[in-house]
Amino acid sequence: MSIMPNLAPRRSPHISLKDLSNQLEPEAQQLLFLAVEHSNQNNRKLWLVGGAIRDFFMEKPIRDLDIATTGDSLVLAEAIKDQWNPNEINLVSHSDLLTASLRTDANMQLDISRLRTERYIRPGTLPVVSTTEEIDLDLKRRDFSINAMALGLSRNLENMFHDPFDGVSALDSATLITLHHDSFVDDPTRLWRAARLATTHALKLGINAYQQLHAEDVSFENVSGVRLVSELRQICASAFTLRICSQLQDWKILERTDPALSFNSNNFQDSQLATEYNLRTLVTGLLIYATKEMRLAALERLQLPKQLKIFIEEACLLLHNIDDAKITSDSITYYEKIGEESLAIAGTLNREKTASIATALEKWASCSSYLTAADLKQIGIATGPDIGLTLHRLKWADFTEVINSKTDAYNFLQNENIK
Repeated sequence: MSIMPNLAPRRSPHISLKDLSNQLEPEAQQLLFLAVEHSNQNNRKLWLVGGAIRDFFMEKPIRDLDIATTGDSLVLAEAIKDQWNPNEINLVSHSDLLTASLRTDANMQLDISRLRTERYIRPGTLPVVSTTEEIDLDLKRRDFSINAMALGLSRNLENMFHDPFDGVSALDSATLITLHHDSFVDDPTRLWRAARLATTHALKLGINAYQQLHAEDVSFENVSGVRLVSELRQICASAFTLRICSQLQDWKILERTDPALSFNSNNFQDSQLATEYNLRTLVTGLLIYATKEMRLAALERLQLPKQLKIFIEEACLLLHNIDDAKITSDSITYYEKIGEESLAIAGTLNREKTASIATALEKWASCSSYLTAADLKQIGIATGPDIGLTLHRLKWADFTEVINSKTDAYNFLQNENIK
């Protein structure tokens, strides 16, 4: 069952291009101006859609812009880029979805899409899209009514406001309302967006959305790892990262996404996620208490780079076993082999538990065996693994302050009857 749209466009007293522009950074204003200018020159209809209108009504900062055109999205993106310094703007095109994105060096993003309809061949996969000339058909495919509003930008459309699903009313009641019964079945990542919006915009689920949240036929089986990582990155970029994760946990979305994922605030007690380890820190914190088999399967599903998977796995093992961590001759070797990035991830999540290891490794790096392999051969120690083991024992002796010179090292070997 779908919400019946009110297709009559109306000129709203509440929003205009001028008022909205006043809330934009100068760079965003320029991007929008270039898009409008190109559309008018080529007689293309252009609409502002989605989050910018929502955030305008909610008096929140407008960070990214979404526009929909009756023209070719890539052609429009390239025209804007040509008017920009090419070295200061990046263009990404997704031709299968009829979309293109521009991101400036100042981190302002403009997403451009062709007006389109969509249908889902298999739940959870990307939709098959078809072009349309009708804004109401484009809005109908969107996730929530608060994101299904449009403001005309181009000639003859300027300030024409479309709100066919009563998004303004949903904002007034602070409610997330889905546009059709299979919204979460078709695209389960909308559940992640619902958690983000509910947290960052203080919204509650409407009755329809709440019922759909618990539907048994909602499955993440066909959702690609790339799309899941995109959702994780968006959570990391939020000022409410941990609160969003908590909401995902409460709604059981994490475990439905992958059984290895779970959120416990204790796993993030030292982390503000404001470091270069954003994604890796978040993924590590969500995977700490999964079994190794489940964790490795989840990392494989997320399609993360091989080295990053190693860092995360090492950090998880470190944090999972750290309560029993004791600095011994054997354990120092294990900790020494852990990558610096892995230790940094673990330290970001729990500095207290990793502090002793970091201190020990710093001290270990400054310690010496005092004797060389050649010295050991001269006193009769056979070439091979015995040499390495003896050098390690001598370095451990320096670490524990049993020796502090070459003479001490010889005496230590003699007292230990090592030959």
